[in-house]
Amino acid sequence: MRKAVLFLLILTMTLSLFTGCKSTEEDFDYVVLFGGINDAMESVEVGSCSDSYLSKDFNTSTFAGGLENLIFYTLHYYGDTAAVGYMSCFKTPNYANGRCADMSAYYEVAKQICEKWQIPYFDMYNHEKLNEELIYDTTVYTTDYLHPNPGGYDIIAPYVAEFMRTMTPCPQEILAKCMK
Repeated sequence: MRKAVLFLLILTMTLSLFTGCKSTEEDFDYVVLFGGINDAMESVEVGSCSDSYLSKDFNTSTFAGGLENLIFYTLHYYGDTAAVGYMSCFKTPNYANGRCADMSAYYEVAKQICEKWQIPYFDMYNHEKLNEELIYDTTVYTTDYLHPNPGGYDIIAPYVAEFMRTMTPCPQEILAKCMK
């Protein structure tokens, strides 16, 4: 049986949570990271993609630094056995907390970071068909303009499954940078 794990995280607060998860000593076929919405909710500074591959160089008080740190440790702990990928949230224009009405800056930098680390990226935020199906500016498929209800998960699930089918292991030259 193939195993997957999905980490839903506030990226600026992940290291202690994430390293605790590794204590399970389980191997996974997939690790799908999903984050940014809570950072936007808290109006965390977006930051920028760094030139470094060393955890000590990431500004983890920003979304970008938190995401790079999370990717670094995910690849360090799971990269040799699992395909690792990242998913953004869908659009939430009517969710009034923090910067959730427009998270484009968060997901633009997330895409740059995923490209740098060479991990697959599923951009639900800019996926027009998915957002249209979710009727994202209503509560038809969400409980509160943000959290999907069962019907919302039914819409999202096939897209996530297709994304996971495309996920491949991270290149060895990137993994080597995480093993230092």
